[in-house]
Amino acid sequence: MDSSIADSRLPPRPTTNAEAENAALATQILETGTEEKQGATEAVEKDGESSTKAKKVPQAGLKNYFRVFSYGSKLDFWLMFLCCVTSIASGVTFPLMNVVFGQLVGSFTNYFIPGTTMTAGEFQAEINRLTLLLL
Repeated sequence: MDSSIADSRLPPRPTTNAEAENAALATQILETGTEEKQGATEAVEKDGESSTKAKKVPQAGLKNYFRVFSYGSKLDFWLMFLCCVTSIASGVTFPLMNVVFGQLVGSFTNYFIPGTTMTAGEFQAEINRLTLLLL
């Protein structure tokens, strides 16, 4: 295989000048970032007086999160309220399903223990009630 063909497939290697330029740019970027951080509280001298110059950094507050609600209509607020109520109801039912399933398992255990006083009709009625609650 010809070496000129193999060389054309590879990306060109950067020259030492390009590497030096990249290193210089990286150093310049790092220095600029450091200066900006220090510039927030550095002293500035004017006419022999020393004053502190501080950049104002915007503070994130809770009002920024609720600002999006200022664009809603009454229908939007009603739907958000309805969604909150239904999500709470949905969240409450999941742990209650564990309680109902535990009672269902307990009914099976009580019926199949030897010497139980539970009749087949009582067992079937209890199973039907708990199954409907699960559904």
